[in-house]
Amino acid sequence: TTEIYTLSLHDALPIYRNRNWSEYQETKMRRAFLAGVKWIRHHSMHWFLREPEKGKYDWTYFDDRLELAEKYKMHFLLTFGSVPEWASSSSDKKMTVCGTYFYQNSPPKEWKDWSDFIETVVSRYKGRIKWYELWNEPGFTSAFWCNGSAKDYAALLKTGYEAAKKVDPDCVVVSGAPLTVDFMDAVVKENGGKLYSDVMSLHYLENSARESARLKSWKMFMNQVGGADIPIVNSEEMGWISATGELGKASSMVKTYVREASVGIEKTFAFDLFSTGSIYHASAFDYDGNILPIYAAYRTMTHRLEYAKFVGNLSSAETEAYLFD
Repeated sequence: TTEIYTLSLHDALPIYRNRNWSEYQETKMRRAFLAGVKWIRHHSMHWFLREPEKGKYDWTYFDDRLELAEKYKMHFLLTFGSVPEWASSSSDKKMTVCGTYFYQNSPPKEWKDWSDFIETVVSRYKGRIKWYELWNEPGFTSAFWCNGSAKDYAALLKTGYEAAKKVDPDCVVVSGAPLTVDFMDAVVKENGGKLYSDVMSLHYLENSARESARLKSWKMFMNQVGGADIPIVNSEEMGWISATGELGKASSMVKTYVREASVGIEKTFAFDLFSTGSIYHASAFDYDGNILPIYAAYRTMTHRLEYAKFVGNLSSAETEAYLFD
């Protein structure tokens, strides 16, 4: 099995809530497996849970998650986040809109603590996990990066990249899905023009419609900073939820995946797709566990196009068509 598939048609199942029952996690993983999923994004490896005291580690539940992914032959994208109180540069215990503390979404006081943690994780899971995403949605205004500092995220990215590569030179370091081009441009400038990423991760590329202006702006930026050859993944997407009706969502989801494959997005990770119901209306199952049309659409899509190669865009002003072989 290849690690980077030609199409991003089978990459999903973010596991967001760490307190879910193990039986429910197994249900979600099996649903994803039967739908043709080959990758999961684990959001996230919470530093505060794994190193609650400096130098004292607790891998409870995470090892179970990884074993479950391996049971279903999934590749793993591991996202890092959530600074422990002892390591944080902030003591602010206000809650963010995402239900976490400000101090957890602030830079560490000492970058060595961060690099030590990265080295510990990469060393522990070397040979089992290869892809590591350094944070989630940093930006000038972000619930996951509360001080909004490009300089601090530049240090986090550089330090994390070097620490991961020190332990496993063959690992793949993924940027943390920065929210805006302007923010990432400032980060790259702080790092002397270097991206410190093997893969650029982005979120919500707006390919639910043709000709995404958001993606074009990111590609222009990547060209300008010498990253034209760096792969792009969309590690969180549910733009199809705005479509009308369940059949409309199913249609929009397929169009989004195919459009992203046609413009070179190597993986697209569907948000909350295999949960039993979703407060975001993003799931392929209702709250009673009944299958919705989007699940059948997803499975048909992966079955038809899983190993296909994009050949060309045959679209016109009136029609939309893509050729795969």
